[in-house]
Amino acid sequence: TRFKLPPKKGGRWVRRLIYLVLTTIMLGMYGIIWNRQRDGVYDCTRLQVQFGDGYITTLPVFSGYYAYTRAEYHDGRPSYLDKDGRGVFRYCIHMESGYWVFNHLNNTANVKSIKDMCTDYLSRSPYTPGFSIMDTPSNTWLTKRSSKDKLEFPVDYFTIRCMDCDETNCNGVCGNNGECICQNNQYGDHCQYVDPPCPKTSYDHREPPFVGAGLFYSSEYELLFNRNGSPAFAFGRPIYIFNAHNVTDVLMNFGRRYFMFSLRKGLVPGLQGTDLTTINELEQRAIIAQYLETVHPFYDWIEPEYGYNGTAATLGPATRPAFVSAPLDIGTASDSISPLGLAWWRVDPTVDVEFNEFYDLYIPGPAVETTLVCAICSHIHPCSVGGKCNFTTGVCICACDNNTGVCFAGPTCEIEPPCVQNETCHILHP
Repeated sequence: TRFKLPPKKGGRWVRRLIYLVLTTIMLGMYGIIWNRQRDGVYDCTRLQVQFGDGYITTLPVFSGYYAYTRAEYHDGRPSYLDKDGRGVFRYCIHMESGYWVFNHLNNTANVKSIKDMCTDYLSRSPYTPGFSIMDTPSNTWLTKRSSKDKLEFPVDYFTIRCMDCDETNCNGVCGNNGECICQNNQYGDHCQYVDPPCPKTSYDHREPPFVGAGLFYSSEYELLFNRNGSPAFAFGRPIYIFNAHNVTDVLMNFGRRYFMFSLRKGLVPGLQGTDLTTINELEQRAIIAQYLETVHPFYDWIEPEYGYNGTAATLGPATRPAFVSAPLDIGTASDSISPLGLAWWRVDPTVDVEFNEFYDLYIPGPAVETTLVCAICSHIHPCSVGGKCNFTTGVCICACDNNTGVCFAGPTCEIEPPCVQNETCHILHP
């Protein structure tokens, strides 16, 4: 016997309705995720970048922090801009994949828009389908000699790190705006230094001091303080100066290395056009600190000095650097808060710097033997074996031979007297 079941009423419409509801929910969730990704919720919003200088010696001056910028959204990705809005990381689509590029807006290379950077770039990542710029290891990036060149080379050094403040990258306390706030006895962008910078530098007197082409560059520098009474910093490291009447010698980090140059005080904003004899030393230092903490070596010095901004060349406050130090690479053993103990080279003066050819402006030339030491002794900066620190005055008291009176010498008592070298010394006492 066969039985015929009655047809289900509305079954097909119920299934369709359930399918429609589930599809709508899935698409809605996808839209939420896409919008949150576009708003940077899942991505790094603050990058720290340090460039190498193997191919373009001025490239490290663009090191620093780059902020996630939704307003500059290109090829389905956000862009990252420096505080001046001219240094840019952006994504460029290429067929089914793409790559991240870096360049800076400038008139010289005719990179006047972020849209121009997919072909005119200084550095780029390998092709990557990933959404985040952090998906590509920094050591796989490529660089060029100039934005117009076709040849690309593996970067000699480049690091890019996400610096959204958390306990993994801040030794201090994270602020409400994502900044790393240092506590007592903490220094640096990430509060990574626990020792204060040396207040005054000298040079190891076993070697000669800095001497420049016809000019004497000071080898004794004092830590520069701003109006708040805090050490002045540039690129996360302290600034040192030797203040003379019309010229101030400066030790300042340019993103990866320390450079030694001079400031023409008569051209420094705040001092320009004034009688320097009417401004006391402390006020001059405060004005210089304010200027050096806000200046950008490329935008404020290189471009106007050599006419790279499309205008006639104008003499700026800063001279071309005379000496360059060994690199201080963030997150490595070479990272340091000061220029103490670094090797130095003279900036090659034979390089002909012409219009639009500034890439070798800071190329190291002959090595020099000068080494900077801390001139103020302390538990952090002890004296050499031949001295004892007077912690009240910060002066190393050098030991002497009881019979001959010949003493150790130098700011840290690093120079041994002949009797030590000849092993004829008697009892030494400080």
